[in-house]
Amino acid sequence: MTTTPAGWYDDGSGSLRWWDGVQWTAHVRAATATPTAPDSAPEAARAEEAAVTPAVPTPEEPVAPAVPTPEAFAAPYTLPSTQTPGAPSAGVAPSGVGNPAYGGFPGAAPSAPPSKPKSRISVLGLIGLVAVVLGVVLACIPIVAIAGWGLLALGFVLALVSVFLRGAKWPGITGMAVGVVGAIVAAAISLISLGAQTWASPDESEDRPRPVATDSPSPSPDAETTTEGDLVDWWEVKVGDCLPTDQPGADVAQVRVVSCDLPHADEVYFEFDLADGEYPGDDAVLDEATSRCEEAFADFIGIAYADSELDFYPVTPTQYTWNKVDDRVVQCSVYDNRGDVTGSLAGAAR
Repeated sequence: MTTTPAGWYDDGSGSLRWWDGVQWTAHVRAATATPTAPDSAPEAARAEEAAVTPAVPTPEEPVAPAVPTPEAFAAPYTLPSTQTPGAPSAGVAPSGVGNPAYGGFPGAAPSAPPSKPKSRISVLGLIGLVAVVLGVVLACIPIVAIAGWGLLALGFVLALVSVFLRGAKWPGITGMAVGVVGAIVAAAISLISLGAQTWASPDESEDRPRPVATDSPSPSPDAETTTEGDLVDWWEVKVGDCLPTDQPGADVAQVRVVSCDLPHADEVYFEFDLADGEYPGDDAVLDEATSRCEEAFADFIGIAYADSELDFYPVTPTQYTWNKVDDRVVQCSVYDNRGDVTGSLAGAAR
């Protein structure tokens, strides 16, 4: 099969139409010259033949030299709407086919980094945290404070070890923090509790019974010490009672009382009550007791204290007995510096 090359050809209407090698296009231009037909008969025959059969393009006759050569023509773009069926068209990629995706360049970070796996909670850390909390609570209770401190120390060690193991760190760190703060709080509560108990408990010296004959001299080696008499509570001693040198220990709240006809060291000759109110203080109590006992001494012995060879001492309330048992009684006792006496010193005038 012979193929006519692309070019401008007469389309049978007196115009030149572009033949692209396969079919006629829509591009038309006027013919610059009409070749002279040799005779009209063949021209009429060709026209009749063209009306019956499709015209086959023939190469255009060379134009006269005087006619300017047409400009070089580039193949025009054929609009899709003007293309005839069967005309070639630009290939269109199928919908399912696209440009291949470019791979990432070397060293580029991935667009979505993989999620980091969650760390599990440390069981040892949780045990340490619970032990620390229980230890702090128990350490604040005086009865079980020792067990609480031990549990607190154990929990702190467990929490510390858990920090260096795999798993979440927050239980161990929390346990150590609670342990430090809890130890400070528990220590403060223990000190406050100990101080409160010390304040509430009387001093050892205040808990002892009131001394009755502390200022009396020791008896002479020749003096006979009696063990007769009755033991009574110190607050039951009254005026007229005589007290021997032989007395129970200071930690016993009782004193021995004998008849004044027997050898004795002290004799109670006067007592009075101090005024109610707040405890006035040791010095104020002692000053008032000494003054009142000295006044009563002259009435009991028969001469003034300054002129007598005898001596006296007061037994006064303490701050503890003042506040706890409402003790307001002051007792005055007389004694002889030379040793025990037999019989009452009332009216001795010496």
